[in-house]
Amino acid sequence: MVVFQPNVDPDRVLGRAGSTMLTSFFELCASTEPEDEIAKTMLYQEIPKEFSWDAKGKVWVRRKKYQAAIGRLIHVSPMDRERFYLRLLLCHRKGPTSFEHLRTVDGVVHPTFQAAAMHSGFLENDQEWIACMSEASAFRMPYQLRQLFATLLVYSQVSDVRGLWDQFYDELARDFAYKYRNLEGQTKQDMITFHTLKSLNDLLQISGQAVAGFDLPQLSDYPTLVLDSLLENNLIRRELEGYDHSVLQDVDDHTDELNEGQRTIYDLVLGAVHNPQPGENLIFIDGPGGTGKSTLLKHILASVRLSGKIAIAVASSGIAALLLMGGWTAHSTFKIPLKLDEKSVCSIHKQSKLKKLFQEASLIIWDEAPTTHRHAFEAVDRSLRDVLNNDEDPIGGKTVVLSGDFLQILPVVVRGTPAETIDACPKSSHPWSHFRQAIATDEYFANRTILTTTNVMVHRINDTVAARLDGDAHEYRSIDKLQDDDDWNFFEPEILNSVNINGIPPHKLTLKKGAPILLMRNLNPDQGHCNGTRLRVVELKPNVIHAKIMAGERRGQDVLIPRIVFISGGNDASFPYQLRRKQFPVQTAFAMTINKAQGQTVHNLGLYLPSPCFSHGQLYVALSRVTAPSKIKAVIEYPELEESDGVYTANIVYRQIFDTA
Repeated sequence: MVVFQPNVDPDRVLGRAGSTMLTSFFELCASTEPEDEIAKTMLYQEIPKEFSWDAKGKVWVRRKKYQAAIGRLIHVSPMDRERFYLRLLLCHRKGPTSFEHLRTVDGVVHPTFQAAAMHSGFLENDQEWIACMSEASAFRMPYQLRQLFATLLVYSQVSDVRGLWDQFYDELARDFAYKYRNLEGQTKQDMITFHTLKSLNDLLQISGQAVAGFDLPQLSDYPTLVLDSLLENNLIRRELEGYDHSVLQDVDDHTDELNEGQRTIYDLVLGAVHNPQPGENLIFIDGPGGTGKSTLLKHILASVRLSGKIAIAVASSGIAALLLMGGWTAHSTFKIPLKLDEKSVCSIHKQSKLKKLFQEASLIIWDEAPTTHRHAFEAVDRSLRDVLNNDEDPIGGKTVVLSGDFLQILPVVVRGTPAETIDACPKSSHPWSHFRQAIATDEYFANRTILTTTNVMVHRINDTVAARLDGDAHEYRSIDKLQDDDDWNFFEPEILNSVNINGIPPHKLTLKKGAPILLMRNLNPDQGHCNGTRLRVVELKPNVIHAKIMAGERRGQDVLIPRIVFISGGNDASFPYQLRRKQFPVQTAFAMTINKAQGQTVHNLGLYLPSPCFSHGQLYVALSRVTAPSKIKAVIEYPELEESDGVYTANIVYRQIFDTA
């Protein structure tokens, strides 16, 4: 006897003889029944939350009540290729109605699941870099394309570099082709190629790379054109010729607007630059947040550069570097090693262009210095003494201005005690005792942001605000695997997708046009593309993001951002393996952690404390980002104290730091 429910489609009943959970899932997604509509918004492994499997009827049945059920796809070896890629597509595609639907990408039905996964961007190949360059070449100038090409070479592990160069050579060289259009024959082609390579080489050198390290035509292939151009120090040339004289003059023309305290320090520093004396060339500018240190440094830099001297500007963080005219991060400028100890030295060679730059520099400014670990500060001191052949004087005898505030966040010491944190401060280092202290007073930078304590809360706020922003969302998914597991056989892809590690963007990145974003890597410090730089999304392409810098000296500058490869250190407590994730190096930036905001002064600030601050200086940093109490709005969870009507939250201060010599 055959029994079936009268309200069920007969064709559906007849097809159940060969039905599986997966094919029934397809039927569910194709169903026009109102109660089945939710299936169209779900992944295959999410279905058990809303539906239960009727094994007898071989059909998914809607649950009467939501249940926090966990669906798990069975493991499939990558050696079983089509089933593996079918599984991969199911992990990412919501509401598929058939196997053919799963193989359809942008209206094209692909013959295999592997091909569909490849065209969906779930697998790695150079096709993505070709698409990235194609998208960018449609609306960008040649120099910006060369910047993008350099970023791909350094960060994105392009496998066929020569092929990518050959395919986009005309776009990369278009400006030089126009410049040398009146030349003829082989001389014309040589000039175009040489200058395109030289421009690319200059961009690669910013990241410590060179054309010689890639499968590209080489500058040495053009010996008659090299001449003095290769003997020039491009680092010195950038510092002497890389600034708009009219901009420097405009800043210098407003020096009279400095207040009395700022003017005193301004004169003190310029005196040390133009008439350096032993014991008077090391200065620490101290002052609370928002008191005008950044403005003062801008005037000092403009004056020194207008006089024809070299002034090197660095900061301990990318966002603070962006606020300096011509600013770089300290780590990239001094080549500070990532792993530090009491004997560390910087990667500055005595015959290098970088050594020559430091030798010719009349001033080094280091902003947000108190956040730097003493081992980094001592490594710079040790290295400059060595390469400048001056072991007697601190920092190799150079005129150095440090700027910052010890009331703000101190160097991070993982699970460190207050005593260990204080010992990690540059104030505890050998060269510090040689610095004279100067005090700064008021000025500000205007913008707005939301600050909170943890990355988890930052992501939650960013997602909430982004959802309210007008416009279509563009979703980018990363490609994840273990660094030492090329066949993906150790963890399921969706397990790796779920891993979140500080400093690495999430697997699913949702962006909208017009949204603020935060850069998560130093892609091109010379152009202000630093870790912590805030940008506004202009255009979202499948393989490249077009954005503009929002603040600082390079405000309004266009930036092209490709996907790059991130590799975790393998020492994160939540995931003790090396994760390799290819994703765009950005995150939405409606909110940021208090630590990321250090070095900025904002005009309007929202402060959200779901739990109290947990380290020295955090609350101080948050509250000192604005110039008036009326500019800050705070939401504090659990703000009450017993037997008190006020609103309170914890403020952690290591008082010993103020007693340290």
